[in-house]
Amino acid sequence: MKQTLFTIGLVQDKLAVVLSSKSTSGEIEIIDSATQDIKGIIRNGVIVNPNNMLANINNLLENMASKHNIKISNYYLAIEPHTLRSEIIEVSCNAERQLADSEKAIEKVASEFKLDNNRKIIKIKKHEIKTGTTVTGKFIAISTASFIKNQIDKTIANCSTYYKPIYCISPLIEAEYVLTEKQKNDGTLFLNFSDHTISLSLFQNGLPMLVATLPLGYQNIVNDISKKFGVDISIAQLMTKKYGVAATNFVESDRKFRVAEQIDFTLKELAGVIEARLCETIDFILQEIAKQNLKDAYKEIVLFGNINNINSAKELLEQQSNKKALEYVLSSKDTIANIEPKLNLTITSLINSKTEDCTISEVHKPVEPTPKTKNTQSKDTRSDTGRSLWGRFTNLTDTLTNLGNTAFE
Repeated sequence: MKQTLFTIGLVQDKLAVVLSSKSTSGEIEIIDSATQDIKGIIRNGVIVNPNNMLANINNLLENMASKHNIKISNYYLAIEPHTLRSEIIEVSCNAERQLADSEKAIEKVASEFKLDNNRKIIKIKKHEIKTGTTVTGKFIAISTASFIKNQIDKTIANCSTYYKPIYCISPLIEAEYVLTEKQKNDGTLFLNFSDHTISLSLFQNGLPMLVATLPLGYQNIVNDISKKFGVDISIAQLMTKKYGVAATNFVESDRKFRVAEQIDFTLKELAGVIEARLCETIDFILQEIAKQNLKDAYKEIVLFGNINNINSAKELLEQQSNKKALEYVLSSKDTIANIEPKLNLTITSLINSKTEDCTISEVHKPVEPTPKTKNTQSKDTRSDTGRSLWGRFTNLTDTLTNLGNTAFE
């Protein structure tokens, strides 16, 4: 018997919906896919207009369901909110008569655990539970800044008036799919460099030990090059992809090139700009891992994303981390036509890891979304710099200018 899956991925200003079927043996068939720009709906990783997001999701789902004569019950929604990070928590509660009830009770306590720095938990994953007169549990608690969690809750609540969304954390499901069981057990760090974010997931003994998202990425390197050489972003992107080297010491033969008919540069000059940003980024990631006492928890690093477009990026990471680094590339069977690589990985990870059928025998009549109201500007003065993975990072004005001054509805 085949199961029908509706999977949705959100990455920056793109929304993708994929309809697929999955057999009991795990064989997957992509039936249809669609993408849509959602500029203005998500800003700096924050959903600023939940009603419009709902309308876009519903429109894509209904068009696809109507086209294939399918009645929708639920769908999987993968999100990657900014300020995402995790910590290991230990909680306890009184035991219930039944073991299953005790486990539910301790999971509820963990999900309601109060974090510091005005953060809220969006997902917990069990590490271990010990039962007795008292039940104790260790969990990884994945959280975001409170105002981002509130927007996620608002969107999910609105989406539930249509069809039931089952939302997942993109960095976690991607790492669970990409890494082999051996890598998860031995200890591996998965780094996903997209245009505007870097997500990291560290596994050890088969369990996630660290999950986080940094609000900077490949585009920050391009921006640095644009400013340094005084060229348009499109030219800077070309320079990065065609001539980019991760560090000056990896430039074997320094040569001079000309772009835009007037800008001259050498390979070492370009590499110097890239090296400054990459080294700072890698150092910061490694410091944060060390702060959580996970420096020795992993043996290798798996790299995915635009970072692999830069020559010797893997070698630079190995040089700074003293760990073996591997590049991950989507296989042909995992490539969905007309969907960019980052979204492709998210959707592929969802399809391969989820099994609940998304269809029903009765049609759900959609409810009209709440009428759109005028945005009002408000400044969020709450600080999350104390333990934030990105709050102390330097030179992030190009990425974070609007993060504290986001318009919400």
